[in-house]
Amino acid sequence: QDLRMGLPAGTPIQLDRRSRILEIVVAGGLIFGLTDSGICAAFDMDTAKRRCVLNASATEVVRSLFHNKNNSTLIIVSVYEADSYSSLRCRASKLDDLRHGIAHRSTELFTSESLKHPGFVEFDDVNQKVLTFSSDEKMYKVWSMA
Repeated sequence: QDLRMGLPAGTPIQLDRRSRILEIVVAGGLIFGLTDSGICAAFDMDTAKRRCVLNASATEVVRSLFHNKNNSTLIIVSVYEADSYSSLRCRASKLDDLRHGIAHRSTELFTSESLKHPGFVEFDDVNQKVLTFSSDEKMYKVWSMA
């Protein structure tokens, strides 16, 4: 099924073209596909029907996905046109919401951190930790996913 269908209105042309799949995440009966143009969509594992597009706006480019098994959420790491795609922003969406096609309901994460390039966020599934680096503060922080 075409990932482009159902994109937010006003989606820039670079997001409105076919592109290869960079990441596939399987969680909670859903398959998430992330393209190299930053479009991310959820598909039902049993029916293969698209449940929703995860891009919250036409200017959001999704860069990475992480399944947090502790609380049954999908963490979406994105950049936005508003700051020239230079700062990472993270949000968590409940798998149950995504299963029902509700992509707009999410919780912002790491809002106290400035994750402007070359800042980053890394997820450690084994130890249930997240490492962030704020280039503005030149500081690393470790967060618990529990």
